[in-house]
Amino acid sequence: MNSGTKGISQKVAKRVLAPVLAVALAMGVGIYEFAKPASAASYPAPAPPAAALDNNSVAPLLAFDHAMETLAAHVTPAIVNVTVTSKTKASADNEGGMPDIQQFFGNQFGFQMPQQRQPQSQIEHGLGSGVIISPDGYIVTNNHVVEGAQEINVTLNDRRVMRAKVIGTDPLTDLAVIKINATNLPSVPWGDSTQLHPGQMVLAFGNPYGFRFTVTRGIISALNRPNPENDRRKPGEFIQTDAAINPGNSGGPLVDARGEVIGINTFLISPSGSFSGMGFAIPTQIVKPTIDTLIRYGKVNHGYMGIGISDVTPENSKFFDLKKAEGALVTQV
Repeated sequence: MNSGTKGISQKVAKRVLAPVLAVALAMGVGIYEFAKPASAASYPAPAPPAAALDNNSVAPLLAFDHAMETLAAHVTPAIVNVTVTSKTKASADNEGGMPDIQQFFGNQFGFQMPQQRQPQSQIEHGLGSGVIISPDGYIVTNNHVVEGAQEINVTLNDRRVMRAKVIGTDPLTDLAVIKINATNLPSVPWGDSTQLHPGQMVLAFGNPYGFRFTVTRGIISALNRPNPENDRRKPGEFIQTDAAINPGNSGGPLVDARGEVIGINTFLISPSGSFSGMGFAIPTQIVKPTIDTLIRYGKVNHGYMGIGISDVTPENSKFFDLKKAEGALVTQV
C-alpha cells in the first residue's frame, strides 16, 4: 500500500471511530447513571401504621371474645383425654396368601401341608375424649372409644394420669361411663337439648388427633338428624354442628353458651375421614337417661318391636286410599 492510500485510510478511520467513541461514551455514562445506587431521598417515606380501633368501636367484639375465653376456661378443666389399650387377634399367617389346598381336596394326595402359624394377639392403642360429670370421678365418653379395652388411662387437665374402670356401656346409643378414683374434680352440668335451635353458638371440646384440650367453635346446623347406620334399633335425633369434630373428639362434650353439656360428640361425615363441616353429637335427651341407667345398672335394656316401619308418603297413601299422608306403614314383621 502506498503512502497516499495510507493517508486516505487513516482519515476514513478517524471519521468512523469518532462517532462510535461518542456513542460508546454516552452509553457508558447512561449505564453508570442507571447503575448508581439511588439515594435515600429518592424513595418515598413509609406510610405510618394504621391506628388501632378504639375500644368503643370494638366493644361488642371484645365482649364476645371475653365471653368465649370465660366459657372455655369454665369447661376445659372438666375435659379428659382417654387412652385405651386393647388386644385383638390377628388372622393366621398363610404364607403367600394362597388358600390351603386341603381346603378344596382334603389330604387325598398323602402329603403333609406346612403347618400354619397360630393367630397372635396384637396390642392396639386408641384415643378419645370424655367429660367429668360428677366431682367423684364419673366420666362420660363413647362406647366405641372404650369398647374391648383392657386398660384405660385418663389424663386430666392438670396433667395427672389416672387408671379408669368401665362402669357400663351401651352400644346402641354409643355411650359409656368410666370412673376414676378421685374427689373434688371439676365437672360440667347438663343442659336441655330439647330447647336448642339451629343457629345457636356451640363449642366442641376434646383431643383431636391427640392434640389435648382443644376447643372449636361453631353453630348448631340442624337437629334430629337420623342415624346413618342400617340398624333401626339405634336411635337418631343427632345434633348436627359445624364446630370442628375430628378423630379423637369422640366422647367430648358439645357445650352451649351457658357452659352446659347439650350433646356428646360421636361421629362425623367426611369423604376424607377428617372434618368437612358435618359433625354430630348425641343430644342430652338421650345421653342423660342412658348415663343414669348405666351408673345404676351397668347396662341398658332397650325395648324392641319386631316390626319394620316406614313413613306414609303421598304416593303410597293413594294406594292405601288414605285421605292424608300421615302415620306409619308396617312393612315387615
